[in-house]
Amino acid sequence: MTRLIKAYDKKTEKLLAQTELKNISLQELQRIFHVQENNPMFDGWEVTPNHTEYFSTFITDDFIFNFTEFDYFVEYAETMLLD
Repeated sequence: MTRLIKAYDKKTEKLLAQTELKNISLQELQRIFHVQENNPMFDGWEVTPNHTEYFSTFITDDFIFNFTEFDYFVEYAETMLLD
């Protein structure tokens, strides 16, 4: 399953950026967010400044956190299969 960190503008709530979390397991996310094992974490989970150092290790592009202007969430990315 693909997980993304999405950045939403604090003023407009528009999605302005996103990046994929590479090689992060559901179990690691459950541990970070204190979620029960039976929760597949399909909802959005707020990323705080305390999370940035940890999540930065799973980001391979030049994504930068700016908590003054944006709210961040880890979200499940649905993949569409094409026939």
